[in-house]
Amino acid sequence: MKCDKCGQEIEEKTIKIYSRYDSKKVIFEYKGYSLRYADLRNANLRYADLRNANLRNADLSGADLRNANLSYADLRNANLRNADLSGADLRNAKSEGIIINLKSYKKEQLKQLIEQLN
Repeated sequence: MKCDKCGQEIEEKTIKIYSRYDSKKVIFEYKGYSLRYADLRNANLRYADLRNANLRNADLSGADLRNANLSYADLRNANLRNADLSGADLRNAKSEGIIINLKSYKKEQLKQLIEQLN
């Protein structure tokens, strides 16, 4: 599928979100092109492949994003308050306006997070 605005080819993705309490229970399955404004509060997105995902204005507060691949994702204005980003790949992610709770990160984790987002 091509983007209507820029003409760039967009890869369709299938994303499954599993319960934090039952790792076999799928609580949300998404197949499409955009997760803009998605309500993903407290979602288990551990190891999720979200490369190039459009998560602009999404609510990811409290989400488990450990070791998730968010490289090149559009996270502008996303709510990442209390999300666990330990080991997440945020290289080249668009991060303007993200909401994040800096107090929840240790100094070394915060340094790594800032390096990836610059």
